[in-house]
Amino acid sequence: MAYIDLDLFDSKDDALRKAKEIGCFIDEDSFHISEYKGEQFFMPCSTHQEYIEKTEYFLEETEPVGEEYSSEFRSEHINVPEFVRANAQRGLDNLDSAGDGLVERTISEARDLTKGSITEDKLRRLSAWIKRHRGDLQSDQVKDGEISAGIVAHWLWGSGSAEISVGAMLDGADRTIAWADREISKLDNGERTLEKITEKIFGSEPKQVRPTPTHDVRYIVNEFEARALDGSKAVISGYASVFDKSSQVLGGGFVEQIKRGAFTKTLQERGTKTSRDDIKALFNHSTDLVLGSKRAGTLKLSEDSKGLHYEVDLDLDITHHRSAFKMIERGDVTNSSFGFDVIEERWSVPQNSDDPVLREVLETRLYEVSPTPFPAYQDSSVMAERSFKGLSEMSGIDLRDLIEANNNGSLKEVLKSEEQTVFNAEARKRRLDLLKKKSL
Repeated sequence: MAYIDLDLFDSKDDALRKAKEIGCFIDEDSFHISEYKGEQFFMPCSTHQEYIEKTEYFLEETEPVGEEYSSEFRSEHINVPEFVRANAQRGLDNLDSAGDGLVERTISEARDLTKGSITEDKLRRLSAWIKRHRGDLQSDQVKDGEISAGIVAHWLWGSGSAEISVGAMLDGADRTIAWADREISKLDNGERTLEKITEKIFGSEPKQVRPTPTHDVRYIVNEFEARALDGSKAVISGYASVFDKSSQVLGGGFVEQIKRGAFTKTLQERGTKTSRDDIKALFNHSTDLVLGSKRAGTLKLSEDSKGLHYEVDLDLDITHHRSAFKMIERGDVTNSSFGFDVIEERWSVPQNSDDPVLREVLETRLYEVSPTPFPAYQDSSVMAERSFKGLSEMSGIDLRDLIEANNNGSLKEVLKSEEQTVFNAEARKRRLDLLKKKSL
């Protein structure tokens, strides 16, 4: 049985028709398979992440709503233990390390957990989720003591422990499962009083949730090439990033360089016929204005000696393609941006007292490139927090202290006090090894 309100269809053709409606149709492969309530269905868009971006709707966190009201039950007397609250808070403190699949409802429910509040529905899902993902706690990242997306997910669900090791994390997961199962048993035996909470749902559509933006954005002033081809075809091309060129001073106290090879791995892994994730060309970062797709072959990306070059095949019969082409051709649009996460980086303190601290981006995860009419500067506090998260892990300096030092102009002095001038993956590993030895 199809769930039309949830865009779950019995046929590929229905999914493709929906893909055209919501704007993610590229070709006959613009669909994916999704499992719901033990059954498999056709859904629009090439990947579920693309579907989420287009609709801002998260399937696995939402149930079909066909009535004017939906009901949720919250127990008056379930005591959420302190260790569950503490784990949820750790997850909230490390959202920058969460994976792409994180949804807003999980974050909201984690906030409730930190306050000692939980619904019966969440309690049951919590137990099942931890049991299903318990094996993730035996990954190489856990063995290495690194904060990974899997660990953050467990923390957000109240699972795991403060110590990042396989034994400690598994013990913490089992402890949370045991607590949840005890409370579920009491509910099933009628030992808990339930309070019915009624939430107004406007209309009969599924509730939609806006994803929390988690990616960095940088821009360059760019010289585009715009070429009209035969018929209704056209091409735009330019550079989304230039290697080894220092940015303006970011956040008040450091400059950034994108290094050669920073995109090599992400271009190999994303946007292939077999990969789960794609890379898009968007206009002005809008997921409603898709210009091309790496997977579909309408976006071509490559690294050369200068930087990250991109070329987009446009169809001028599509209104926003034609508008983008004309604005670039006229010179109205002169900037390029790219959205990314930093995977590996290196920070260094210069010898010259007049030079700012240098952040070198060595490896990225690329999500999109965008011609844009205006520079895509992020809020300085957001940029600082995201940028300094890795530095905090590598240096051992509290994130809040780094942000404060950056704001008051003393970042270089704070880093110099650590008696080293380079902070990178090797520095982080040395620090983790030292912490492990101290704990023995």
